[in-house]
Amino acid sequence: MEFFHLAVFLFFILAPSSTINARKCPKSCRCDDTKLPRGFPPRTQLLNLRGNHFHFIPARSFPGTGRVVSLYLDFCKIHEIEAGAFRGMRNLVYLYLSDNDLTSLEPEALAGLPKLVYLHLEGNRLAQFPGAGRIKVPKITIVSMQRAKVKLMFTFPSAALSLVPNLSVLHLERNAISRLEPAGLLCSAAPSLMKLYLRSNAISEIAKGALDSANIETLHLDSNRLTRVPSDALTDTPNLTELNLSQNPVQWLGPETFQEMSHSLQRLYMNQMGMEEVKIMMDAYILCLFFLLDY
Repeated sequence: MEFFHLAVFLFFILAPSSTINARKCPKSCRCDDTKLPRGFPPRTQLLNLRGNHFHFIPARSFPGTGRVVSLYLDFCKIHEIEAGAFRGMRNLVYLYLSDNDLTSLEPEALAGLPKLVYLHLEGNRLAQFPGAGRIKVPKITIVSMQRAKVKLMFTFPSAALSLVPNLSVLHLERNAISRLEPAGLLCSAAPSLMKLYLRSNAISEIAKGALDSANIETLHLDSNRLTRVPSDALTDTPNLTELNLSQNPVQWLGPETFQEMSHSLQRLYMNQMGMEEVKIMMDAYILCLFFLLDY
């Protein structure tokens, strides 16, 4: 993913019980440490601290790292990040906090990151989207929250979404979301959202209007528990071009199931659904219908 010319690559992947990894530990560092090291070379652009046991990230933990573009803190058993923890990292674009023990993340923790675009929170224990606060992170466009044990996304707080006004891609695969409500995921607080991935949740019901959005282009609802196509939830999606409904227990499609989407929909995925009867009336020149055997 990193296409930058890296001046320095700092690699601190450590396994405490492995003598092989112990031999790779730089002499100037303590491996498997619980305290963040300091004194990184000022020209560092990629900083990889993956696999340590830091637990807590205090304020201003990374002094002198103003050139760092990518920061890896995944698999570090982090359970708390203090406000201003990354302050001073003015060129940070990629922040990886995946597979930690975070149950919440306040926006103040991301203060001082004017260029942050990609935020990875996969594999944590977040109850909902990072909470409301006074700090905006306007550059963030992609947020990944797969495997984050999210259950409450159908009541997506508009105050939280307003903190990332340019959010265009949201990954929520493999969570525990069961229902989508209006004024939730695609409410006016997320006007730029274009791609929404909800694969492998437990969604069985989508309320009318819950997915209406003038900007949404890609919507993945595959591997959920939908028993019918949520047509009434997609009545106002003029730019929807890709819809994935594969591996839902939908067995019947009526002749007007996709009528509201017929002028925009181009890619429709409905493989492995066990359907018994299909009656669809759509413009063949507009819709490319794919029943894929292996997607």
